[in-house]
Amino acid sequence: MELTTTVLGLISVSLGYSQPNSILIVVVGATIALIAFVILVDDVRNHYEEKGDFQKKIVQEALDIVYPMVTTTDSSLIAHPNWETKTEGFKRDILSHDDYELWKQFYDGIEERNEYLRPRMGPNWEILPKYNRAIFESFLKVYNEISWVRESIPKEQITNIQMRAKHTAAL
Repeated sequence: MELTTTVLGLISVSLGYSQPNSILIVVVGATIALIAFVILVDDVRNHYEEKGDFQKKIVQEALDIVYPMVTTTDSSLIAHPNWETKTEGFKRDILSHDDYELWKQFYDGIEERNEYLRPRMGPNWEILPKYNRAIFESFLKVYNEISWVRESIPKEQITNIQMRAKHTAAL
């Protein structure tokens, strides 16, 4: 304890403080500031990780929705838990305004299709392809207008999906 008091006294005198307790206050303040800085940096890092994780999940979810749509005539409801389980505030915070609006349009199309199918025992094959086509076109718009989506889906995969879409009765 005596050594600590001596060290604080020497530091205080060299910094121009007349009392050793003044330096203690500065040290405690600096420590608190450092802790706050570390917490802030951690929050920013977590936000970027969360953003990247969410982006990967919704891109994969979209592919899992669109690919069967162009390869089968499945008329079941479409689940989309990665989008559906997040709050609008979270999605708006994680995605830019424009990206959010494009993704919202895609997922709103899925909800419209699901709402159409819920009360029916079977689909009307004259109407269901219109819903599917709207979802597919919305997906292509997301792909074409959002750079990180284009970067995460190989061009060959999109070309394959588009070729299949030309030959399906479900769109």
